[in-house]
Amino acid sequence: MNDKPIQTLQELAQNLKADCYYFVSPASAGDTYRLCMLKVALESHYKGKIIFIIKAMHEAICEMFVGLEYVICEDKSVDFCKNKQCLSIDNVVSVPTLGKIHSNFIYYEFPADTDNQLEFDRVRLMLPQSAQLVLPTNLPKISESLRAKLDKIAPLNQIILFCPEANSFPKLPFIIFKDECQRLRKEGYSIVVNSLKYKKEYARFFIGGVYDLDLSLKDAIALGISCAGVISTRAGFCDIVAHYCKRLKIYYTAFSNYIMWDRVLPNTQRVYVCDVPIYKKLLQISRESLPIRLYKRYATKGFLKKLRLPFTAYFKIYRRYKNGALQDFGATNLALKDFSDKEMKELIEQELMQSYEYNLGLALQKACERFWWGGFLLFPLAYLKIRKEKGKGFKRIDVLS
Repeated sequence: MNDKPIQTLQELAQNLKADCYYFVSPASAGDTYRLCMLKVALESHYKGKIIFIIKAMHEAICEMFVGLEYVICEDKSVDFCKNKQCLSIDNVVSVPTLGKIHSNFIYYEFPADTDNQLEFDRVRLMLPQSAQLVLPTNLPKISESLRAKLDKIAPLNQIILFCPEANSFPKLPFIIFKDECQRLRKEGYSIVVNSLKYKKEYARFFIGGVYDLDLSLKDAIALGISCAGVISTRAGFCDIVAHYCKRLKIYYTAFSNYIMWDRVLPNTQRVYVCDVPIYKKLLQISRESLPIRLYKRYATKGFLKKLRLPFTAYFKIYRRYKNGALQDFGATNLALKDFSDKEMKELIEQELMQSYEYNLGLALQKACERFWWGGFLLFPLAYLKIRKEKGKGFKRIDVLS
């Protein structure tokens, strides 16, 4: 282990041991984990010592394997090894060679004749069919600092670790995250969330019993294999904890992801396929609901900015678009039956209800319906209230989707 990361790949390339193979891991935590599990197979096949080159954030993975040697290099230098241009650096090669750095991600393509990740790794690393994975034995323990935080939340057997994001695939839709948290709380669990890029967006759905502890990878692994269960978007983290966690629930945010990965993980009691492109398509259809039509019609006329149009126009637009809107809802329901399960309709409607456009349009719709009962007097108050919540409780549709 290095106390100080080497700063550049060029510097590392000038200080290589002539009797060792160097394998750089420039991709995800899951790829690094599987590479480490193949260390015994690599040494057996290539008849030499293997040293891995990793990012600092993946050190916790290498520490899980007893006797494994690795060198830490700066992230951008490691990431550079995904590109063919890295071969222009001295001592970086595309075929494993003693005393050289080998990047096995330069030609990263999933072969058409392989049906699982292990077979893919064998092909990519030029290993024989007999090559097998060796699981780690030095599993991380929950640190004292993390233990102190968890003790204030709940016993480990009442804690679920929820990881709604992945670096390489779409995030989990916010409404699914919200519904999962509500379900788990009703079952008596406390939820620890490990969110990265969309921390603030997920936080707005936090309710009592949901906590963000800003976990390191090492702490997340230690908690995942010790708590009551893990819920995660499909990511490399699933590979790492699958063999040791009590139960694992995975959300696949792309159907192609499901096809590639569903055969390789144990302890997975339920797998839910949520195809985000289809979800967005259905959300786009639902945007043509009556409230959204009303909002868009007024917005294009400048009404919401200047409040100039007479209130009698509300009723005309309402009557004109009401039937068309109902037909659109019928088309949406058909699409939901064709492309997803029955729950998706409710999820999309709940997602729309979180949007600024929907709520403002809904206020316009209610004004139309109550026109002769003074609805025009109440709309300005509703408009000001919704406007105040813009950016807080209500988000733009583009943010939600």
